[in-house]
Order: sequence, then structure tokens, then C-alpha cells
Amino acid sequence: MLRGATVCLATGLGFFVVGSAELIPTLIRSPHAFVGVVLCTSAVSGVLLHRSFRSWGNSRRVQQNLKGASPLAADWIPMLYGDYTPYVVEAAQHLGDAKETTAVPALMHVLDRTVNRQPPGWCDSAEAMVVALGKMGDRRALSLLHRLSNVRVIGLLTVVHEAIDRIEPETSLLRPGSAEGLPAEILLRPAAACSDPDPATLLRAESSGS
Repeated sequence: MLRGATVCLATGLGFFVVGSAELIPTLIRSPHAFVGVVLCTSAVSGVLLHRSFRSWGNSRRVQQNLKGASPLAADWIPMLYGDYTPYVVEAAQHLGDAKETTAVPALMHVLDRTVNRQPPGWCDSAEAMVVALGKMGDRRALSLLHRLSNVRVIGLLTVVHEAIDRIEPETSLLRPGSAEGLPAEILLRPAAACSDPDPATLLRAESSGS
């Protein structure tokens, strides 16, 4: 990616040099035109560099998230980092339906970045990722979801609360077998049945002298 950024910058400078050579007479007569050419070339080169470094950063992040991911998650995680909203939504839906918890870190990262940057179509992408995290029921997502509950977007706010309600009971309740190893005195046990006492001792009138 750095090589691509270098090529883009070199190309921009090349166009600038060639264009300057063709327009030298005009540029000499008009310093303002020269400044305009410089500014335009710098702007184009800056945009190309920004896109190249952004793509490079996404690639690094994808590779990090693919470590430890299941084969299914590895197929869909790269699509989460794309700019085409329908693909992002589709990837989130597939991961959520499959309950691929190995994709939770990637979903959290892309969701956090999407809400912060709010690119075109961000709300649909964010809602799909929140729903996917809710289906997975992974408690790691709760901190991000609680933070997103302050985002005042009606559709997103609704699915965030639904995801939180779905995750918290599933992760907080005591699951079968999770009580093993706990001290016996803190566990509830059924009351032991006691032998029936002598019926005569159940109800005994107190003596008047007592």
C-alpha cells in the first residue's frame, strides 16, 4: 500500500511537471495560474495518499481480526470493511445468524468506526451490526452497546436496547454446571424431609399454672 501511495504521488508530480512544461508561457505571465496548478496538484495527491493509507490501515486491521477467526467468519469479515453498505449489511446478517463469536472484535471495531464517521448509509450498516452482536450474545459487546445507547438515532437506539436486553440475561444467569466448585454453604439445597413427630406433641395445651 505504501508503494501504491508513492506511485500515486509520483504520478501527480509527473502530471504537474508535464502540465507545467506545456503551460510555461502562461504560468510565467500569470503567477496566479501557477499557484492554482500547484494547489490542484497538491489536493489531488493528498486525496490519493489519504485513500491509500486508509486502505492500508483497513488491510492491517482485517488481517488482525482474521487471526483466530473461523473459516466462515474469515469469509465475511473483509466485507465488513468495505464502503458498499449492502455488502456490509449482508456480512453482518450472515455472521449474526451463524452466531460467529470469533467475528465479535471485527464487528465491534467496524461498528464503532461507522458510528463515529457516519459515512453514507452508516445507519443501516450500524443497525445490522448491532443486531448481529445481539444474536451472538457475547458479553464483550456490552461496553460498546451501552456507549451507543446515547446516540440519538431512533432506529439505531431501538436495536441497541434490544441487543443489550438480549445479551445481559443470557450472560448473567447461572448456567448448568457453573456452580461446580463453589462452597457448599453458599448453595441453596432442598429441605430434608423430617420424620413425623408424635401427633400428641404437635398440639399440647399449656397448663394453667405455667
